[in-house]
Amino acid sequence: MDLSDRSGTISARMWNATETIYRSFENGDYLQVEGTTQLFQGTVQLIASRVTRVDPSQVPEEDFAPWRPWRSTS
Repeated sequence: MDLSDRSGTISARMWNATETIYRSFENGDYLQVEGTTQLFQGTVQLIASRVTRVDPSQVPEEDFAPWRPWRSTS
């Protein structure tokens, strides 16, 4: 799966995922993911050990809005 927030996207793998885990979320859901990163073919990827769906009301939406560099107006 690909995981995204305002800083970008990272590819994630969960090697021992069960059907129950797979069906516990849908594309576009907010997730809390625990795992470790590793370098694979020159790219960082996340090896997930736990994936939990999060209620959208518990997530600060600005964490997922596109990042815009700060600019001084002076």
